[in-house]
Amino acid sequence: MTNIDPPAYHIGYDSEETTPSGFPPGYFMIKNCANDRLLDITTSASADGTHAVLWPQKESSTVISMRDPAADNQVFFVDYSGALCSKASGHALDVEGGRLVLRHRKPFSLPFPNSESHPLPRITYSPSSKLLRVTFTCDPNYPAPEATDPNYTWRSRDYVVAAVPVRKPRSFLENTMAMMSTLGASFSKPHGLLGHAPTSPTASAFGHSSEAADFALREDEVLEEDRLEGEDDTDDNPEPGRPIRVLDLPSDWAEKSGSKLSDATLRRRQW
Repeated sequence: MTNIDPPAYHIGYDSEETTPSGFPPGYFMIKNCANDRLLDITTSASADGTHAVLWPQKESSTVISMRDPAADNQVFFVDYSGALCSKASGHALDVEGGRLVLRHRKPFSLPFPNSESHPLPRITYSPSSKLLRVTFTCDPNYPAPEATDPNYTWRSRDYVVAAVPVRKPRSFLENTMAMMSTLGASFSKPHGLLGHAPTSPTASAFGHSSEAADFALREDEVLEEDRLEGEDDTDDNPEPGRPIRVLDLPSDWAEKSGSKLSDATLRRRQW
């Protein structure tokens, strides 16, 4: 598998305002524009593969020496290599199954790269667009050597970190009315009762075909571009946490479909 070099991380960079990755120097927090929740390492865990989520701010002070160390799972920094890291554990962030996760460094193993041993992606921030982007140096689906994509499709994709809206559970009355509506539609089309049950949509970690990576999409995993403004855009669940996803988008999505996105959808992609 052929790799490409990551974006340059200049050793002599001396700006006091931002790093080459677009983040401020030192320690910082990352807040989603749609819901004001912070990027958070689940339960302050440090295990390899621990998910990053969105969670309400736990500590208001921005002075590191005055902060409660228990809130360090909401604090991040960029290390000397350009990797985005969690202050609580010191581990870098990686992408696994379309999610941001903590990643422990692993021994080199063949065939390289693979899901256990691979270059860390570069996570960057653009102050102008307010987008968090992920740049990979190898196919993030880690196909077998003989199954390598000859067109290197992954290189032409735009990987954007976004919050996922979660609707509050429907009430008993709402569920009953929805069931009656479905039954009414079925009886109005008798042939529909004889058809096969619809199958759950499936997708790989980044939407590419891969039997090894397929998983059923849950309600909180509906592709952003498939959401409808209004109904599916609703984010009214009282639970404090929200999942985040790394969206696999066409490189020209902002120019071609950016204006068609609802304001809520766009803000979920902004930080």
